[in-house]
Amino acid sequence: MSKKSSEMKLLIPGKLGWQVWKGASDAAFTLESDQGHQLASDIEKLPKTGLLMAFPVRRVTALPFRTPTTELDLRRDLAEMHAEQMGFRAEPGAGDLFDVFTVNASDEGAVLLPVVLAPPEPGTLPLRTPGQFDISPRFYDIPAHTVAMWEEFGRWVFAFPSSSGSGEILYFQGLTEGLLNDAAGTELQLALAQLQLQGCDPQIERVIVWHDPEERDFLIPESFASSLSTPVEALPKPAPRMPRKISALLPDDVVAARYEKARARNARLGVAALLLALLGVAGWGGYKVWEVEKTVRQTQAKLDALGPEAVALQAHQERWTELEDLVNQDAYPVELAFKVIQSVPPKARRSGTLRFNEIKIEGNKVITIQGNGELDSVNQFNLQLKRNAGFADYVWETPSATQETNTGKWRFQYTGVPESLQVVGQN
Repeated sequence: MSKKSSEMKLLIPGKLGWQVWKGASDAAFTLESDQGHQLASDIEKLPKTGLLMAFPVRRVTALPFRTPTTELDLRRDLAEMHAEQMGFRAEPGAGDLFDVFTVNASDEGAVLLPVVLAPPEPGTLPLRTPGQFDISPRFYDIPAHTVAMWEEFGRWVFAFPSSSGSGEILYFQGLTEGLLNDAAGTELQLALAQLQLQGCDPQIERVIVWHDPEERDFLIPESFASSLSTPVEALPKPAPRMPRKISALLPDDVVAARYEKARARNARLGVAALLLALLGVAGWGGYKVWEVEKTVRQTQAKLDALGPEAVALQAHQERWTELEDLVNQDAYPVELAFKVIQSVPPKARRSGTLRFNEIKIEGNKVITIQGNGELDSVNQFNLQLKRNAGFADYVWETPSATQETNTGKWRFQYTGVPESLQVVGQN
């Protein structure tokens, strides 16, 4: 690969506005532009390709937690459940606004960092669509056992790295007041205490405050330094570098733009192919060019008319949905109960460490499951139930299991309700 082909540009939140950095993916970047634009849509002369955008800290929620599981394929499911339990869920229909990073992992489990991105507001994305997206803290090397603080759009933010030295970010947050004072020190220590309670202690030994390299006379406020029990040091903010693995975040308007671009391209190719085919027939059979053009226009008119037909088809499908209980055997009570049994993990099925006391199905729709078993089997069943493709349109309420005093087993009761019934109930 040539040097030119590996060149990239990064759109990074700066102290007062968006900064544009340029460089190669395997080296440090250099600052190209820092004009203080608050809206990314105001930035001009961005490249068509090789552009990566970092979302500001204040636009993303970090929800780290520790899990004992060592199975990689379960980590995203666990992260989504954790985020929902914390009251955060990516807005549906707004793109891929959820991702999870493995901070560190061992034979005893893993520390995961789920993140939820707020839907970008109008003007916050550049006119030239970036190829990839990530989060600003992941573009900086923060030494282990260190809190790093810096300014984004005039507000102070901070980030904790993993204590294992993996280079991954454990947690990040924007200060409530956005100032370096005693309140900021208290907020920093509260965040640290919360991580320690969750078993995700970053083992902080010092605090570094990054400032712009041009600010040679930068001084740390005394009220902030005195509120902390660890040493505080001011250092020039380092240049960004590429994360080890880019996130899967992708806002909805980017998804829509890419789909529209692909759709338009396919439509043009389809019409062009049809035109070439008809021209070939015209040359062979003596057709005139104007007849070919007429056929193309008629074909394009049929394509344009697909919109109303699609609406009619949707109405037809909705009618069949209303009759699903009568015509679809997958909605029969026996089939629903069978899907529940399918969700029992094979290991629990073989060992008998999970049993059902009752599977109740009301109106061929609402499912209530009662049972007990070993805690690991109950948790695995919980996950498999929600991953079962046969229940793709169900919303499950799975409160934490309670331990039985006489047997030591864990009792659970789960309820599944189709999304359509939930929507009706909410109205």
